[in-house]
Amino acid sequence: MVAASVSPSTNPEVAVSSDLELDVAGSADGEAVADPPPAPEDAPPPDLTDVLAGLQGLRELFESKIQYDEVRARQVDSMHGELEQYRHGLTHEFLRPVLTDLVRLHDDLTAQAEGADDGAARVAEYVRGSIEETLARNGVESYTVDEPTVDRRRQKVIALVPTDDPALHRTVALRARPGYRFDDKILRPEWVHAYQLDPPRNQPDEGPVAPATDDVKESQ
Repeated sequence: MVAASVSPSTNPEVAVSSDLELDVAGSADGEAVADPPPAPEDAPPPDLTDVLAGLQGLRELFESKIQYDEVRARQVDSMHGELEQYRHGLTHEFLRPVLTDLVRLHDDLTAQAEGADDGAARVAEYVRGSIEETLARNGVESYTVDEPTVDRRRQKVIALVPTDDPALHRTVALRARPGYRFDDKILRPEWVHAYQLDPPRNQPDEGPVAPATDDVKESQ
C-alpha cells in the first residue's frame, strides 16, 4: 500500500504555523512595528472660557447665598430680641402689682411684730422670711441708700425730725423700711425719717421754716 502524501500548502495548521513563523521572523529581522501617528505639535489649546464662566457663576451664587443667610440671621436675632422684650414687659406688668402687695404685707408684719409678744413675733418673723424668699425668687432685691442726704428718687420721707443744725437739714435721721427694686426699677422706695431745719424760737426775725414740698415728702 502506498502512503498518501499531504501537501504542506493544503494543511491549515501548517499554514497558520507558517504565518506565525513569518511574523516572528519579520520582527526578528528588525522590521519596526507600526506606531500610532503622533499628535500635531501646533494643535490649539482647549477652550476654557465656558468652564471659567461657570465657575464665576457658582462663586457669585455662593456669595449671594452667604449674604442672604447673614441677613436672615440678623432678622431672626432682631425678632428674637423684640419677642424677649415683649415677654419681659408683660411679665413685669403682671408681676409688679403682686410683688407690691407682698412688700406691703411684709411692712405690715414688721409693724405688728414690733409690739407683739414672743409667740406672735416669731410667727410674723417666719412669714416675713417666706415673703422675702418669694420676692428674691422673682427678681426683687432690697436696698438702702448709703448717702446721708435724702435721695428723693430712691427714698421716701415718712416723718420729719426738727433740728436747729443747718448741716443736718435734708439728711436721714432714721431708716424705717428698706427699699425694693424689681428689674432695675424702684418697686417701693426706702422709707426714712429726715431732719428738717427749725431755727431757735428766740429769733423773732426768722420764724420756723415750714416743710417745703421740694425739700422732703411727707408720707400720705
